[in-house]
Amino acid sequence: IDDVAGALRSGALSPKDVPIDVIARGGNSLILNTRSSQALIRAGIPRSSWNVIDRTGQAAYEARLTGQLTRNGLTSYGTELP
Repeated sequence: IDDVAGALRSGALSPKDVPIDVIARGGNSLILNTRSSQALIRAGIPRSSWNVIDRTGQAAYEARLTGQLTRNGLTSYGTELP
C-alpha cells in the first residue's frame, strides 16, 4: 500500500493506473480491491479522481465480493473508509 501511495504522490503512477472495482449491493457501493483504495487515500487522491469500474452483475466479481464479505463477517453494508 505504501509503495503504491508513494508512487502516486511522486507522479510515477497516476490514479488511472490504479483501478478500483466496485459492486452496488443493498444501496451501497462496495469496493473489491480495498488495498488499492487505501493507497489512493494515503496518497491524498480525491475520490473524484479515482478510476472506478462498476463490476455489478459480473459473476466472477460478484462471487469475489461475496467471499470477501463472508470471510470478514460483513454484510452488504460493508465498512466505512476513512
